[in-house]
Amino acid sequence: MAIISNEIRLKITSRIQNNRFFSIILDGTTDITRKEQISFCFRTVSKNLEIEEHFHYFVEDTEGETLFNLVKTALSDFSLLITIVTGQCYDRASNMSSVYNFIAARIK
Repeated sequence: MAIISNEIRLKITSRIQNNRFFSIILDGTTDITRKEQISFCFRTVSKNLEIEEHFHYFVEDTEGETLFNLVKTALSDFSLLITIVTGQCYDRASNMSSVYNFIAARIK
């Protein structure tokens, strides 16, 4: 299973790096037990101007510092520099807006 996971990660990394421009997306959803989950995705635009989104993972901890560290770890996992993030997209739910403002400010 780890071999397949690593191969998929390498292909996604290659696509993101080849597309050159990318954004990060953090979006909150509530599961059936009413527990908040955050999904993390990369959005890229190919040379043919096709939009691609690559799901990375879910997390359940919605603290600002934890989510910021998630972003840093994901960028590191994909060998991407935080300085070349071209866009940030966050769920602006009222209960999460201060958390996302914290992350956006830290990334800038």
